[in-house]
Amino acid sequence: AYTVAEVLDRLPPTIRRWVEGFHWNAAVDLINYVGSAFMVVLMPLLIEDGHPGVLFWGNQPSIGKSLAAQCLAILKDGEQASPTSLDGSSHEVENQIASELNAMRSVLFIDNLRGALDCAVVEANMTAAMLGIRLFHLQVKLRRPNDLLWLLTTNDVAPSEDMLSRCVHIRLHYEGLPDAHPFALSEGELVEYVRSNRAAILAELAGMVLAWRDAGRPESPAPCRFKIFGRIVGSVLAFNGLS
Repeated sequence: AYTVAEVLDRLPPTIRRWVEGFHWNAAVDLINYVGSAFMVVLMPLLIEDGHPGVLFWGNQPSIGKSLAAQCLAILKDGEQASPTSLDGSSHEVENQIASELNAMRSVLFIDNLRGALDCAVVEANMTAAMLGIRLFHLQVKLRRPNDLLWLLTTNDVAPSEDMLSRCVHIRLHYEGLPDAHPFALSEGELVEYVRSNRAAILAELAGMVLAWRDAGRPESPAPCRFKIFGRIVGSVLAFNGLS
């Protein structure tokens, strides 16, 4: 089993600088985070078979869950995502999702989930190949390929077993007051770092994929309900020493 430090040593430099300051619970959580980032460059290959959401867990507030999610949003859309709330009715949730789609965004960010995760709209669409969102003001249903990156954060949500299997899980953990152990970069500095180095980070991710391809695509699939995601992302991670 790797340590977090060993995983960091295997990462390209721009990616390493991005991820090194988070309070990863274990090496697997850092590996899962990098694996989630691969969805940004591989999304066209993942739509037909479906792809997982990314669920960030924390043992307490203010340890970087939302920040880690927003960094992925910046990689995907070039900007931070607007939080979507599940507190309202299904109609309200669908309206929020439709609003993000109308704004040409491809990230759904559901922040700070509490209690039971019971939202039929999310369950029906998050891992589907095609989105089906009702536009109530037009009385029509929007259908389009699901190329969205679904990001969720929580400290204590209670999802169903089915929902658990629909997500990549990333756990952050810190004992004591988070402010007593600040990030290597401040929140604003890290957001600006990812935004300013977005092209370099995406290039490093793509380079890891191309190195795997050029080596003949050796297979080392990760166990996952999404076969294409598990096969490609698992194999790329393993080829680059991250398994």
